[in-house]
Amino acid sequence: MLLGSFAFLAAFFLSLPSQAQNYEIMDLGFQPSDINNGGQIVGGGFIWDNGVATELVPGDGLVNAHALNDLGQVGGYMSVISGYRGFVWQNGSLTELGTLGGTYASEAHGINNLGQVVGFADTGDGGQHAFLWQNGVMTDLGTFGGSSFSVGESINDSGQIVGYGFLNPFANGEVFPLIWENGVVSELPTGVIGGGLVFNINNSGQSVGYYSGGFGVQAALWNNGTLTELATVSGESTIANDINNLSQIVGFSYSPPVNPVNPIRRALMWEGSGFTDLNNMIPSSSGWVLEYATAINDSGQIVGVGVFNGQERGFLLNPIPEPCTLGLLGIGLLILTGFHLLRERGV
Repeated sequence: MLLGSFAFLAAFFLSLPSQAQNYEIMDLGFQPSDINNGGQIVGGGFIWDNGVATELVPGDGLVNAHALNDLGQVGGYMSVISGYRGFVWQNGSLTELGTLGGTYASEAHGINNLGQVVGFADTGDGGQHAFLWQNGVMTDLGTFGGSSFSVGESINDSGQIVGYGFLNPFANGEVFPLIWENGVVSELPTGVIGGGLVFNINNSGQSVGYYSGGFGVQAALWNNGTLTELATVSGESTIANDINNLSQIVGFSYSPPVNPVNPIRRALMWEGSGFTDLNNMIPSSSGWVLEYATAINDSGQIVGVGVFNGQERGFLLNPIPEPCTLGLLGIGLLILTGFHLLRERGV
């Protein structure tokens, strides 16, 4: 009974609004692309679990693990003799996804907790279409607006899919964000100039990416079809990479915002109406410069890429419990213990 009451109290205090969160940082040794709610991390050709990085596909070929669900299933792509193939990996077993009739490439970019996979694949007529793969069957999701090219980037547990289309990727054609719902594809709104990308969607149907602004690009949140420009600093371009189920968003900024040759980048996190430079949330003596935040899970763990000792390295940020939260939990435990002792004495 006491343990159950303490668990309830702990959950209550941890759910209270918090101030700026500090983090401890860990060097992963590879560049991460995703983290699940169990703290497993994927990136490049590796899956990281409890401090151990395991190679997904041993050998010399290119392997890129792009996405990870809470069951430890990994979606990505690898090189083959004829080009590239999307795959799903789980517990050492690899399933190749094939194509939509083309011969060169497919890539898996997103996977949900039902094992449904999205990405893109070559078609028999020379296009590249977004696909949904489930139970061994790849379904062509089609394109939008007369384009021959589309990409599925992320799928939530309700089956909503986000991605993008482009008119002519080989001639720097316009790129536009898309959402597939109940088998119907539609374009997400962008700014006056038009164009943008969407990278991830959470289980509430909120999705993030960027849209083309008047000066560079701006990080964006789409909520029920409504576009919101995320807070930023004037003179910088921003990109949102991921959103968790608590609506916490991570990404990065860079300057100068247009045609940067040697841009200055910084990893960012958005909560509510504001944003935080994650470099201010780690010890100043760490030696790290955090450049990109690529993913965040529901526990607030963040992965990304930064510079450490002059080299680009992958990092994991673990939230440090705030002293006030620990104090409240301690007080709550003392109170519950007191009640328990009084009950035992019949008071």
